[in-house]
Amino acid sequence: MSAGWGWVDFSTRDRNRIAAIMSMLREQGVLDELGIGVIRDAISDQLFPGLSTIQTRAKYFLFTPVIVRRYLHESQDMTLPAFFDQTEGEYIEAAAKTYRKTRSETGVFGVTLGDARDLKNRPSSIYWNGQLTLGIIDLNGKNPGLAQYLRANSIKIKNHSKSEEDDPSAGLIDKTGVHMPANIVKSFNPANIFLTKEEASFLKNRLIERLSNHHPDSLLLHLLLDSELSAAIQLDESANFENTYMRYFGEEMQSLRSFGTARLAELMKLAFHFSHAMLGAHTLYNRLLQAKIGQPENWKDEWQEWLDHADQYTLPLDIDLLQEIAPAGKAMNFVMRWIAEIKKGDYAKLSELVVEQEFISKKGRARLKKPSLPPEQFESWIGMAAQNYRIRQAQTLVRDIENGLKNA
Repeated sequence: MSAGWGWVDFSTRDRNRIAAIMSMLREQGVLDELGIGVIRDAISDQLFPGLSTIQTRAKYFLFTPVIVRRYLHESQDMTLPAFFDQTEGEYIEAAAKTYRKTRSETGVFGVTLGDARDLKNRPSSIYWNGQLTLGIIDLNGKNPGLAQYLRANSIKIKNHSKSEEDDPSAGLIDKTGVHMPANIVKSFNPANIFLTKEEASFLKNRLIERLSNHHPDSLLLHLLLDSELSAAIQLDESANFENTYMRYFGEEMQSLRSFGTARLAELMKLAFHFSHAMLGAHTLYNRLLQAKIGQPENWKDEWQEWLDHADQYTLPLDIDLLQEIAPAGKAMNFVMRWIAEIKKGDYAKLSELVVEQEFISKKGRARLKKPSLPPEQFESWIGMAAQNYRIRQAQTLVRDIENGLKNA
């Protein structure tokens, strides 16, 4: 009998979250073998709130608010959930159709499908948390699921309460939490993945306002505020947060060291040192796997190189700050024990920790506890390497906004 995934079907929101997680694992091919993803995500939430690794282009942040506005401004003969499902499908396919043949743009949903309306994980579920976190949809701190939100707004608004400009002072009484210029709704073209100048301005202003008030120490805010900083961080295909930190904030660009806030500087250091610490753990994990298949020399040089830099790049990890922002639990316990054994110089104990942590995380699927492993399955690196903390998604978002602002 084949194995499969399952969960208790409590709500659409829960289904969407599980689907998004499974999609992330499929698309990125990175497995959390040691169970430290919860800490990585906590750091990511500090640096890049509202973003996720499966978001692609800035344009998709506008799909849900525009569709909801269209429903409330037009005469409809269906409920908002039904209208939303139909219209989002049309929007997704419109964008996919534009780029399906040429593949001239990355991050377009559904281009590999014959009809993008068949897409299982739609932008609405992938971007929903980000729309709330970043204030694109402002529900005054409430955090309903998308399905609940759509049901709550499936009510026509009387004509006399409509306004040419949807903004907080326009007198439009509803529960949508969407306040955007009516012209964006009227002229919105889902077939073009690029933002218009008005769309880009709306997104940038809304994000800066929300981040300034709720996440002033986020790197995302300062990428939006500082064009020099955003222009400097241009990642190539092999770049990651660790390399970016070393290049732009650690050594070469001293002029940018004064950017942001003191808290952000500490968060950046924390992210760098945590990434290096866990790179060591995963390097050792891969060494142990290779030894188990009879290749003990594999990853030996990489492990030694990591050890050579451990004092400089791992041991300065601010455990107090890490405990402040990340949840307590098995992952945090592993990190603390990992750091403690490095300080002692007990490298034999480090192997025991990695074996134990994989078993805690994977239970019966833990590879290092198995009596033997098929060598052909372990020819390349398994699991995480250096962390990115959603910096690629932030770069794409900022780039899309900046390019949109340049449009005539």
